[in-house]
Amino acid sequence: MTALKQWYFKNGTQSNLIPSTRIRLARNLKQFPFEDRMTIDQQNQLSKLVQQALEQLQMGENKFRYLKLSDMSEKEIYSLLEKHLISLDLSRNTKTGFVAISEDDSISIMVNEEDHIRIQVLSTGFDLERALDLANKIDDYFDHELDYAFDPKLGFLTACPTNLGTGMRASVMIHLPALKQFNAIQQLSNNLGKLGMTIRGSFGEGTNVQGDMYTISNQVTLGISEQNAIQNLENIAKQIIEKEQNARNQLKDNDGFLDAIWRSYAILKYAKLISGEECSQLLSSVRLGVSMGILTDISLEQINEITAYYMPSSLCLYYKKDLDAHQRDAARAQMVQQILTK
Repeated sequence: MTALKQWYFKNGTQSNLIPSTRIRLARNLKQFPFEDRMTIDQQNQLSKLVQQALEQLQMGENKFRYLKLSDMSEKEIYSLLEKHLISLDLSRNTKTGFVAISEDDSISIMVNEEDHIRIQVLSTGFDLERALDLANKIDDYFDHELDYAFDPKLGFLTACPTNLGTGMRASVMIHLPALKQFNAIQQLSNNLGKLGMTIRGSFGEGTNVQGDMYTISNQVTLGISEQNAIQNLENIAKQIIEKEQNARNQLKDNDGFLDAIWRSYAILKYAKLISGEECSQLLSSVRLGVSMGILTDISLEQINEITAYYMPSSLCLYYKKDLDAHQRDAARAQMVQQILTK
């Protein structure tokens, strides 16, 4: 762990329901073709330009580290993916993929992804305005240092037409175990689609839901300002929070519901083997119990710490050794219990 404590260990506004907020800006430079038409030399040149620009960017004590995926092991790459610091697309570009990550892991600048540059800001809790403000400061700096591809009518030019305009995707990670129990997620998804929003799995488009965590984000980037997009997402997230709270209130006196929470906690505390999939679901149940005041001798910070390390690649890096599937299940159980007894 670096000197500054990573953002994902902390809690913020309404972290009991929204563990994290993300702002992502897609940008391209005029002097290069889009990524799928770039040569390897051009991609390497782009990485150098971005790194040179970043070395002059002042972020207080929160300095950047620069990572070439070609210099990293598969586990190191996938650990970044597990922590949402890089995208699935970037993880696949092991030849020219490049990322600059701030010391507290709250900022990542991805280069040679679908677009030339992806500026990503992650924040704990429900914090869209602050995340957008920080992303815009970085974006303004790059706009001064680099030559963006921009059209007065279409806005920022992007490889995928669905990102044209602001090039911004704002999202919140939201925990919806109670709505899932009431089989309300599909209806929620249908309603969000009508409002220009989308609900996806924990790792975005095309990914499965893990631990009842859903990503809700804006779909519309053209013909709408960043502020309006943020305000729309914020209003919709508040409505979903209210629905989830109502669903939780209906469950709080149900013996089966309470039993499931206590059983999940007991398994995490005492099991000798825990698979990744099981751990994800147990953490969801325990997070719900903590958020509702049912479990009082465990904190959300402890759950956040477990969440940061329980996935396969991050777990291997945590123990600094390769682990096969059985060894990971044993190591995961040990790691969970160490954190729970702190």
